[in-house]
Amino acid sequence: MKWIFGVIMVMALFFGAACSNDDGGGGLAGTTCTTEGVMQCDDNAHILKCEGGVWKDLFDCASVSKACVEVNNVAQCADTGTDTGTDTGTDTGTDTGTDTGTDTGTDTDVTTGCGNGITEAGEVCDGGAKNCTELGGNYTGGFATCKADCSGWDTSGCQSGTDTDTVPDTDTPTTGKSCGEINSCMGNCASGDQACYQACYDAGSTDGKANFDALMTCLENNCATECGASGNTTDCNACADSNCADELDACFTNPNAPVYGTVNANSTQFKYIYNGDGDLNSQIQQNMSGVVMQAVFTGTYGTTNKPIPPTTATQNIALAFHVAASGSSPASIIVMQQSAAGQSIANPIVQLMFPNDQITPGQYDMNPTKQDSVALVLANAVGQDACLLAYCFSGTTNVTAAVNTNQASGGSITMGVTNAKVYYPTETPIGDISGQLSGAQICPKE
Repeated sequence: MKWIFGVIMVMALFFGAACSNDDGGGGLAGTTCTTEGVMQCDDNAHILKCEGGVWKDLFDCASVSKACVEVNNVAQCADTGTDTGTDTGTDTGTDTGTDTGTDTGTDTDVTTGCGNGITEAGEVCDGGAKNCTELGGNYTGGFATCKADCSGWDTSGCQSGTDTDTVPDTDTPTTGKSCGEINSCMGNCASGDQACYQACYDAGSTDGKANFDALMTCLENNCATECGASGNTTDCNACADSNCADELDACFTNPNAPVYGTVNANSTQFKYIYNGDGDLNSQIQQNMSGVVMQAVFTGTYGTTNKPIPPTTATQNIALAFHVAASGSSPASIIVMQQSAAGQSIANPIVQLMFPNDQITPGQYDMNPTKQDSVALVLANAVGQDACLLAYCFSGTTNVTAAVNTNQASGGSITMGVTNAKVYYPTETPIGDISGQLSGAQICPKE
């Protein structure tokens, strides 16, 4: 959860409005329908479409100062003004139907040509609105309306430019946006812009919409107060994490993110845990029992599968130390492996951090989107040149023994790691996290 707190709050604030299946559109929205893809009007303003057996509120024509009309059984937006002009067109068609109604209103007959609500030869459109993503180009959301002369679409209401979603934008006109991309798209909409929210949702893939609906339903059922207009980010995230963990994972995880490396660690005992608040070098010199003189972590990383530890290493050491042993928060246990070649450090350094110092035997998740996860990173060099190379998003830390881990020093821990998959910080399963790492320098991709 630590990387998606802000995004969750943005999305949660919209859960009652983003997917307008049952509001604003009159009596039919949210009710069942039978013919997939059929569009019709509801309450003279809203265009409804039958999707998945349910009438969905597609667009509010009133938002573009038009009314919803049905022409040839297709609902679209049309001008709402009264026809006060003279009909000079020639009706060349043959009326084969029987007029059984009573004309009690103003004459709104239209002739052929622009303005009759029917797209004819020489016209790109005739009234109505369209999702901007259907127009091609680099539009990422919004609605376009037909120009007054029917020559094309007015794209002033479209969102364009490079998609800067925090979730990797892998959507295409065929596949559509993922759940996370739908959420990020909505986060770029102006507050209360229902057409924009709906456009983001409509641009979603089938799976993206399904995952988004599942998350919204879970939040509405369990976190309506915490994630509503009167809620706050902290309470919303805590509630979502406790009640909708599976839905969050399905929404925000990109299973196709490129794995940058894999790390494993055989079960190793750290006989002595050092006090990380003190001088580590002097502590190590006084008590060498806490140093493991071998490579605990092994694996490969990078685009060319560089080895961990590096083949150039002449010495590998690992140790465990207690951070915030003086009682400040947060307290944690860090396990670190460092390699050396001659007098210099051989990259990468491997660092694993438990979420707190109250460690007990068992299995610990290594996915940072989940609460109480163990974090594992690969880093290069130290000091001024220090930079982050990779971050773990899956795998398991296995603790088989833990003694006095909450003490300033002493204690011991026996642990290993299974199948920890690491990702380059700009290409993780939840997108680019480089801006969420407390100013950490990101290494060049190797």
